Amino acid sequence: MAHSLFSLGYAELQRIMREAYRRGRRLRRCKNIHKSLLEACVGFTKKGFKITDVAVIARLRVALRDLGIINRRVRVLVEGEIKALEMQIRFRDRKVFNWAPQLKAWLKCQAYKFWLGAMQISLEGKVCLMVGPAAEGFPSTHV
Repeated sequence: MAHSLFSLGYAELQRIMREAYRRGRRLRRCKNIHKSLLEACVGFTKKGFKITDVAVIARLRVALRDLGIINRRVRVLVEGEIKALEMQIRFRDRKVFNWAPQLKAWLKCQAYKFWLGAMQISLEGKVCLMVGPAAEGFPSTHV
């Protein structure tokens, strides 16, 4: 899932579907709307398109949680990717990138997206995660 913007491609969704079929019992218990959404997304991406709409990705995230496929690390990454996409749209509309061009690079950085996801989850009050030192290529906050 290391894309410049959060998007789901055919390879990622195909891997998710294989894992869902391996866990057949959970797939049978899953709501039909979630199964249909996942199959529709696979069909859409098979044609060569990518899913970048935040609303569709949010619904797909609920479906994946229902299937039991999302673990804690994947959830942090997904939350971070969604938050980065929301910030990019908001900042582009407000023309923040004109006076802060480095912010665009930060929103593409995988370590920053992971940090955003960790903060989103910890703000929910469900999980508290420790964030280590800055990754390579990501600016340190220490001066």
